[in-house]
Amino acid sequence: MTDFNDSLDNSSSSIANTTEVIVKAAPTKAERIAVIDAKITKLQEQRYNIENDIVSAPKAAKVVVLPAVGDSVTFVHGRRTATTEPTQRVGTVVAVKPKTEADGKALPAQIKVQVGEGFDAEFIVIYPAAIVDGNDAE
Repeated sequence: MTDFNDSLDNSSSSIANTTEVIVKAAPTKAERIAVIDAKITKLQEQRYNIENDIVSAPKAAKVVVLPAVGDSVTFVHGRRTATTEPTQRVGTVVAVKPKTEADGKALPAQIKVQVGEGFDAEFIVIYPAAIVDGNDAE
């Protein structure tokens, strides 16, 4: 009869024989020198720009044009789930709240839109990214 411990010893030795160890090779001397040369070149370029008063332009901020109060906009409203899709609706802009900062946090711009008329009117708050088409912006 086979002992349980003997069968465990045999199975672990077969597992140990099949595992591979992947070791990342250390960079060669030439590779390390190439990395250092690239850093030196970049620093020399920065020094040249500073010495010659060359200023690199910062990246331009994305400009979001907010609709004016009274504009008619087409926007996407709703959530995409397994059973539903967002709908496109048309409404009139009632109020616009620009991007602000509070307690060091950037708060995004918000737009309040009226959909429908009279007693059935509905007010929806959306973000500028939800606007598909500004109908009065033409």
